Amino acid sequence: MLYTCPNCGAGMVYDADAHSLKCESCGNLYESAPETGQEDRPGASCSNCGAPIENAEKKITYFCPYCSSWMLLDSNIVHEGLSPQKILPPNSGKAKALEKIRTAFDGIAFMPDDFLYPENTSGIKGEYVPFFLYEVEAGGTMVFDCENTTSWDSGNTTYTKHDIYRATRTYQAKYVDVPIDASDRVEDRVIDRIAPFDRTDEREGLPKNILPGYEMSVFDKPPDSEEYDQRSGVWAKESAEDVVMDSVMHFDSVKLAQEQFSSKNTKSTYAFFPIYEYNYTYGSSTGDPEKDKKKQYTIYVNGTNDRVSGRVPISYFKLNLHFIIEAVCAVVGVAAIAGILRLL
Repeated sequence: MLYTCPNCGAGMVYDADAHSLKCESCGNLYESAPETGQEDRPGASCSNCGAPIENAEKKITYFCPYCSSWMLLDSNIVHEGLSPQKILPPNSGKAKALEKIRTAFDGIAFMPDDFLYPENTSGIKGEYVPFFLYEVEAGGTMVFDCENTTSWDSGNTTYTKHDIYRATRTYQAKYVDVPIDASDRVEDRVIDRIAPFDRTDEREGLPKNILPGYEMSVFDKPPDSEEYDQRSGVWAKESAEDVVMDSVMHFDSVKLAQEQFSSKNTKSTYAFFPIYEYNYTYGSSTGDPEKDKKKQYTIYVNGTNDRVSGRVPISYFKLNLHFIIEAVCAVVGVAAIAGILRLL
């Protein structure tokens, strides 16, 4: 399915700020995806120009770099017998995502001047990341060594009393919609840093009007994979530990002595959550791949809130200049002090 404007035939994308499809040429807004009548070409090729699509079996949405068309690969919506059950559209567009990046990195010393220049930021892209939302049943026991310390003075002597206690907490818990990202391309630690997602505007199924303009690929491992099972268990364990730890109160010190934990996934939901990705390349090219000093830095933005993850490079020109100025100021300062001492 191609996303083309009924008015002028140009491509359309989802405008997160207007909450509508928007024609990139005439600016018209549409609440739903118009039927184009264009049939998908057989095989891994663009529906508009016939250009080949790389890794077509993994793509749900695709932007053709040859004809600048966004398309939905309907045949990939169902993957390994599973179809998306929920999707969370972004609540703001690329411009807002860049503002979030500017705010997050504002004032960082020695940041390259061109880090957020328009010619670099034009490449920021939106993406829907596949998730499995698990229903997890967990239970366990946590044993704590606790201590209260009391001190008092009697004459010239200070006495200290240590009261030692052992506290045991047993719990059973059920967690709903434990989010585990199912993309191997985006690192788990990145998702952890920008989580949680604001799910206020969550939609059922896969509405076609909110897809173009955002890259979308199928999950990499099935929901019953050992990796996802372990990660959901870790999520539930950490959540349970936070709650149980808060219940051990009125002690000067609390130390976990023993712990038993078990969990199992009873249900999973296939979903997509939005992020923005900004890639910035820093350094110079030597022409020799082994000596090339260019390096790519990636910044990720949660598409539903202000959370940003990533790091920026240090401008060695700025850093060296700083040290040179510091050294010059130090030399000038010493010379000035020496001149003053000669006058005394």
